[in-house]
Amino acid sequence: MVDYRKFDSIACDEESRLRARPFATHLSWHNTVEEATVQVQLPEDITQGNVRVKFSTDVVLIEFGHEDGLQIVRLPHPPVVARACRWTMGRRAFKEKNGEAPCATLTLVKMEPGLWSRETFGGANNDEQTPPSPKDDDEMGGAFTWAQDGEHISIWIWLPEGTSINAKDVLVDCERTKLRVRIDCPDGTVGEYVRELAAPVLPDETIWQFDDDEPRQRRIRIDLVMKDLADWANGPFKSNTPPSR
Repeated sequence: MVDYRKFDSIACDEESRLRARPFATHLSWHNTVEEATVQVQLPEDITQGNVRVKFSTDVVLIEFGHEDGLQIVRLPHPPVVARACRWTMGRRAFKEKNGEAPCATLTLVKMEPGLWSRETFGGANNDEQTPPSPKDDDEMGGAFTWAQDGEHISIWIWLPEGTSINAKDVLVDCERTKLRVRIDCPDGTVGEYVRELAAPVLPDETIWQFDDDEPRQRRIRIDLVMKDLADWANGPFKSNTPPSR
């Protein structure tokens, strides 16, 4: 058993950092318009006294003592208000690990409101899942992908090709158990996407934005918050076809 107490008084000066080794880890994250929450897996037997977290405008450093010496996790990110950021220690289950593991939970306060790209932390735990092929009776084609991180659900819906669509052309209406997206195209046509959700959500927590990470075709990203935490393993919708009218 390694006695981590010997690392309690580590001086994290520049010389120590030069000797430190990068630590390969897993992380999970989600974000709202104002904040991003990042959970970073740490080795077993690590306690809060062994960990130092340093926030700056565009990178966070997690330093901790380990049997191999001082270890560092470096996470670049979009600009944040460093003095307002905070962190805690806890445990959570990571999908790459069987069972729970120690983790540092970081709360990053954004300098500018808005949703960060799903690739901000290398797409960690934001792997989009593609549902079965949709049926042809949906006015917008039914093309979407989705991801779940805890109670947060993200849905990406592709926009009609060859159109110049602005925010004023998009209506996202979320009810407790239904999601409706309406697109007014410049040529006068209207696309509508209506689905019954897998379980109730909190409508007031719904946010959306254009997501231009996918070079092949524009899409919008919609973030939902579940009313009760559950595993939406079968997807965010009860059916991949519109509900009967």
